[in-house]
Amino acid sequence: MARAASPGKANAVSETFWVAVIDDDEAFREALCELLHALDFPCRPFANGTAFLDSPDRGVFGCILADLRMPRLGGMELQEALTSRGIPAPVVIMTSHISAHARAQAMAGGALAVLLKPISERELLPLLKIAQARAVSCATPRSAEDESPC
Repeated sequence: MARAASPGKANAVSETFWVAVIDDDEAFREALCELLHALDFPCRPFANGTAFLDSPDRGVFGCILADLRMPRLGGMELQEALTSRGIPAPVVIMTSHISAHARAQAMAGGALAVLLKPISERELLPLLKIAQARAVSCATPRSAEDESPC
């Protein structure tokens, strides 16, 4: 079983970089959290996008891994909700199958990437490093002219 600790009141860049795993498949959520823990990235699993948005910790995650198709609120709808709420965490959309149009739509909506399941360490690790670098950048005071994504 995945270790589902809570990030509590930590900010997005702290001693640990938290990853949210949002997928309606419990076995997949747990397996992905185990992979993240093995890579030294603490994670917290959520059964769907609504459960994530209802969490008081939703703003502290440095990266969000979200399934494209879930009951109640899928990955792209979650991405739109995060943008409208000003939550800047990078979103990686995960899916078992996707059309070229849906992939383009996710990327145009701001997704960091779209990954096909099963997800490998080789695919995931570089994306987590990008998200981690963004989190560090976003925590650093910036000038008004800075146009970086935060």
